[in-house]
This record gives sequence, structure tokens and C-alpha cells, in this order.
Amino acid sequence: MKLGCTRIKRICNGAFVNTHAFTHDVESKFAIILAHDVLDVHDDFHFLIKRLYDKYNVITFDLAGHGSSGNLDKYNYDVYLQDCMNVVNLAKNRLIVWIGKGVGFILGAKLAAITNSTIFGLVGFDFCKYQNAGARVADVECEYTNLQKARLSFYQKYNHIPTHILNELFLYRYKILNSKFVNNYHINLLTEIDKFFGVDMEKILDDILCHSLLFVDSKNSFKQKKILDFVPVNKDLCFLHENKHLDLIENFVDMICNDGSYLIEKFRR
Repeated sequence: MKLGCTRIKRICNGAFVNTHAFTHDVESKFAIILAHDVLDVHDDFHFLIKRLYDKYNVITFDLAGHGSSGNLDKYNYDVYLQDCMNVVNLAKNRLIVWIGKGVGFILGAKLAAITNSTIFGLVGFDFCKYQNAGARVADVECEYTNLQKARLSFYQKYNHIPTHILNELFLYRYKILNSKFVNNYHINLLTEIDKFFGVDMEKILDDILCHSLLFVDSKNSFKQKKILDFVPVNKDLCFLHENKHLDLIENFVDMICNDGSYLIEKFRR
């Protein structure tokens, strides 16, 4: 399974910058956009991509400062949001189900709060950590200065995930890592993460205008809303690799895309 690569050119500080979007185009009225978290890469979704690959137009991408993005110098909320808007345009007015992890979910939720948004389904996970003003950069990722330390940190941090899953995730996650992702690049990116902590997650969720499937840490309690389906988990999901979570998301996407009542209900609001 390999997604095709599309380069979206945009101007950043007077220069053209490429946003690399990875797409699989099939005959469907729907597009599934997958947005990763900070310090992640688009390939982290590859278990889910396998589930959706043959049914929908799957689009995923690397945020600025990550992976194969052409912009490794600017990484902040505004730049990330522009990346997301570029990818929405790539969907060519198809109806969108947005699946996001962490900051990728927050960005999608912001876009889904726009009245005329083409996002009519939303899935979010591993985002609760950003509402905690007391969180630290280390809660997201550890600093490292070479690939060996990155690998050790990765396996230690996610030691609750089976090793064979970690082996596959690491292969995809770091296959494009080289010197550009360590030392100053990674450390500079870490300094930006602090700016995402302490967001008003309650307001972000309350502003959403489409049906949403949200995986939340069981310690968190959000205001109930008819269009929001909360799935409690013992801790925020780090990766989508377990069948029970993949099944829930695939069924949600199928339901949203195949039941016209969800579309009608959204545009009545």
C-alpha cells in the first residue's frame, strides 16, 4: 500500500514552500483527511489507512517542520492551519471526514466549527493533554540528539504497546529521519510545543458543528452534546493500532458517509 504524493505550492515569507500531501484517489464523494500531532509524521496512520484505502479518497500530509514537509523553518499554529486549509482544498469540494491526533484534531475541530465547512464528520484522539496548562514538553516527547537515542526513547515511552507493533511504527515513523530531525531542528521544534498547552478544550468541542467520535482519557469530563460521541480510554491513545479502535473509527466513517441524514442534519444548523 503506497499513497501517491502531491506537492502543494504556497508562498511563505516571499518564497514558495511545498506541502507534501499523500493521496489515494478513488471514485467517492468523500475524502478522509488524516492529520498528525506535533512531532509525529503522516505514516503514523498507516494501520488506519489500510482500513480506508480502497473505499474513500484518503489524504494525509506532514505539517510544516515535520517529515517530508518543504517547510522546516516555520512551525506554529498559523502555519499548521494554512497547511490544513491547503489540504482541504485538495479534497476538491468533496465532503470530508477529518481524523486528527492531538494538534491535528484541534486544527480540524477549528475548521469544523466554520458554518459552511465541508467537514461533516470528525474523529479525535490524544488531544486531552493540551488542555492541561501544567503539562510539559516532556509529556509529549523527549529530546534526543541522534537516531539511536530517538529509538530508545520511543520504545521506553510506549512500552505498553506490543513490541511487534512498535517495530512497525518505528519503521514508518523514522524512515525519513536523518540529521535534519535531530539536534537544532528537533530542539527548536520542541520549543514551539509549549504554545499549544492550556487551550480551552471545552470551547473547542462546544463549537463543533458536525458529528464527532472522540476518544478521551477517562479522567477527563466534557459537557455532553448530542453530536459528540465520547469513547473513554484508560489513557489517551498514542497510536491507532488496536482493532477495537480501528473498528470503531471505520464504522463511524462508513456510517457518516453512507447515511444521508447526517449530512442533512449538519446543513440544517
